[in-house]
Amino acid sequence: MEIVNTFSDLGNIATHTPCLFFYGDSILVLKQQDKYTLPSYQQINFKLNIHAAFFISSNEGVQLLVADLNDTHIPNEFILENIKSIYQYFNNLERNWIAKTFGYMHWYRKHRFCGMCAGSTELDANECAMLCPNCHYHFYPKVNPSMIVLVYRGDEILLARSPHFPPEMYSVLAGYVSPGESVEETIMREVKEEVSINVKNIRYYASQAWPFPNTLMLGYYAEYASGELQIDNKEIEDAGWYSADNLPEIPRRISIARRLIANFSTLPRALPISSTTAFKI
Repeated sequence: MEIVNTFSDLGNIATHTPCLFFYGDSILVLKQQDKYTLPSYQQINFKLNIHAAFFISSNEGVQLLVADLNDTHIPNEFILENIKSIYQYFNNLERNWIAKTFGYMHWYRKHRFCGMCAGSTELDANECAMLCPNCHYHFYPKVNPSMIVLVYRGDEILLARSPHFPPEMYSVLAGYVSPGESVEETIMREVKEEVSINVKNIRYYASQAWPFPNTLMLGYYAEYASGELQIDNKEIEDAGWYSADNLPEIPRRISIARRLIANFSTLPRALPISSTTAFKI
């Protein structure tokens, strides 16, 4: 990864290079009706107040130009939009770019000073790390592991509502892995803390990068074991068991929570699943 401070230092950049320019939690996009487009370097033909800019190679080998904006003075054809609110409008490739670049940008912003000696840091020339020239401590990009679990009881699934969710929306349970825990231990602890029940038969499903700002969601299924639902009233304001034909508002299709719910009917279990368990959403 290469980092420079002004556009004049960037040298010869291919005109088609995708640009991912951030201002706080917002990203610079071109908007045409309901479509959002990441600009190319050729389209960034105006002066921007840039704090820092650097290149990141995508998983597909594409060079991405990433920048941290100092202000919001941009031409009318461009707009700064909150990343989380428009994330769903990009295709899979663009979402991967946004997830990776925003994660690096968050890391860069948070490690400009050394947590050991308080000296200024700089990007290491040999690896992806922020280096303190004073005490030589390295700060590497961090990813926070988080479990997300669909708990089921027969043909029913457990859905809960956080007070921070959009109106009427319910989802599966989630929580961050604590130091010294396995993901399975986190699942048992979080489910017990949030809704007071015990689970068993924990099975891994899939993972998803969730770049708000640097979470890796590890998706699981778990079977209800014992206990009565009793919400904690802090992180959860309501919870209940739902069947396929009686679902509340649930997360968007791009989320792993939605995939866990939609694929529940294909989950192999010891007991036969009735025809009403087809969660085709």
